[in-house]
Order: sequence, then C-alpha cells, then structure tokens
Amino acid sequence: MLIVARDTRCVFGRCDGAIEEVHHRLPRGMGGAGRDETRWSYSRLVGLCAVHHRWVELNRRRAYELGLLVRHGRAACSLVPVLHHGRWVLLDDGGCVLPCEAPAGWSE
Repeated sequence: MLIVARDTRCVFGRCDGAIEEVHHRLPRGMGGAGRDETRWSYSRLVGLCAVHHRWVELNRRRAYELGLLVRHGRAACSLVPVLHHGRWVLLDDGGCVLPCEAPAGWSE
C-alpha cells in the first residue's frame, strides 16, 4: 500500500510506532463521504499507530491545528499542511511529500 511506503511509520511527531491504521484527514461525517470516490485520495490519508489515531479522535481541535484533520469545504487536503514526522509538508494525490512552511499563526 502506498501509504505505508510513503509514511513508513506513524506520522505523529517523532513516534516510531508501526502504521496500524490509515487515518482519513477529512472526516467522513454523518452519511456524507461514504459514496465520495475521492475518499481514498492519498492527500486525505496518513498512517498512524493505534495510540495516535485514538489521540486524533479525542483531541480534534489540536488535530486540526496539526493538519491531521481538515475541515469540509475549507480547502483540498492537498493544500492543507500537515505535521508529518515532525516537519510541515503537503501531501499530493500521487503519493508525494512536499516540504512547506508552517501554517500562519502556528505555535507549538
């Protein structure tokens, strides 16, 4: 699977955990994305260990700040920076990881 080849391990911070789950950055919502043919686009997906996938679901506000979640209707996932292995990147739909600047107003 390209996600495992691209991400190699959990993308959360400096976690060395294996990818156990593929996380959708764009939440599927209530009945909305089930038929969305782009739901498996590579820019929408990141590999996480089970612990950090659970963290994303429990800390949604912070996950949006880290680019691990993307709000519906705001921008395409390929245009939203994500903190990926401790560095800011853009993920494209071809499976590439492109370094970028931190989002405006970012603070750790």
